[in-house]
Amino acid sequence: MEAYTIRGHNLYRYRWVTKTYGDGGSVTYEELAGIETLDNGRKYLEAYLAKALGLPSGSTDIELAGDMVFNAGIAFTQARKEWLAWLDHAFGVTYAWASGAGIPAEFRTFLEEAEKLTGIPAWFLAGLIQKESDWNPLAVNDRTGCFGLTQQHPDYWPERARAAGFDPERDKWNPRAQIIVGALYLVSLFDARGLEWEGDGWKNDSDLHAALARYGGYGADVVGAKPYIDKVVTAAQAYRTPAVWPVPGTGRGDITSYFGMRYHPTLHIWRMHNGIDIAAPEGTPVVSVSGGVVTTGYDSESGNFVVVRDGTYEYVYCHLSRILAVDGQAVRPGDQIGLVGATGEATGPHLHFGVKKLNTNSWIDPLLVLS
Repeated sequence: MEAYTIRGHNLYRYRWVTKTYGDGGSVTYEELAGIETLDNGRKYLEAYLAKALGLPSGSTDIELAGDMVFNAGIAFTQARKEWLAWLDHAFGVTYAWASGAGIPAEFRTFLEEAEKLTGIPAWFLAGLIQKESDWNPLAVNDRTGCFGLTQQHPDYWPERARAAGFDPERDKWNPRAQIIVGALYLVSLFDARGLEWEGDGWKNDSDLHAALARYGGYGADVVGAKPYIDKVVTAAQAYRTPAVWPVPGTGRGDITSYFGMRYHPTLHIWRMHNGIDIAAPEGTPVVSVSGGVVTTGYDSESGNFVVVRDGTYEYVYCHLSRILAVDGQAVRPGDQIGLVGATGEATGPHLHFGVKKLNTNSWIDPLLVLS
């Protein structure tokens, strides 16, 4: 089996292995036997960069651009791993920082579509994706060649993609295809619609555990797959907790300014409004929309502010009259973090609430998260 990744063109060889247990039972599965690097991948990356940047053939800038892209990708991946490890440490439990708010907005409709097709809840699929790829649709496992959000095996992808109505080549990096194909494969392994998802019984369901073992590449070895299964279940349980409206007792009807360009009420200039303003009396409680770790501060425009950061977004709460959280505090959805106020540049008491994507450092409409 072959795979092209940022680290090169690799050939993966597998062998069949049979594991026998003391009770006489056995399981047969594929085991990675070796990896051969056929090419370091630079010629593909540099050809793309030369075309994208308009660089002349043979230019030393092409090699320099390749080095910058490669090193930036490695550095970002390492920094993200370190941040997620810090989140786990702050909460004391892997993935306990996650919540429904942190499901990337751009993938939500695909998860809902997959849920309708399979009966597997969107929050459970979110937990699976968190474990498999950390929400990276371009993720490639250098050891196995599996790729995408749901880590599809390249040997089985063409057949599964066609069966789901996708083109294996054109849709390989399509997040919707990755999610739908992954969900359809998982549901082929157990009866999702017959499982009771409302309570907590699903966590210990033997059929679900057997399906996850097969999905994770453990075959029938459910015992060996336990660490993998536990992480998927823990992440899914966390994503099951929905986002919370930041000012209890208010709603969309209390939004006085939406995300987008506006004429600033105190600066009297047209500028981007990177959030929503929710009107409420001074002293009204403000709660965390998500799980995450707190940072607090003050500046002349935002006034007293709290930032809560999870694995996907930064959630920013501004103009607070009082801050009721401390730096480094681990919070869950609904935890009180401050009181509505009018500190900083404000015409009256309200909460300015903004959401910034960590992977692009760009603001998004908070209503995409609060929906």
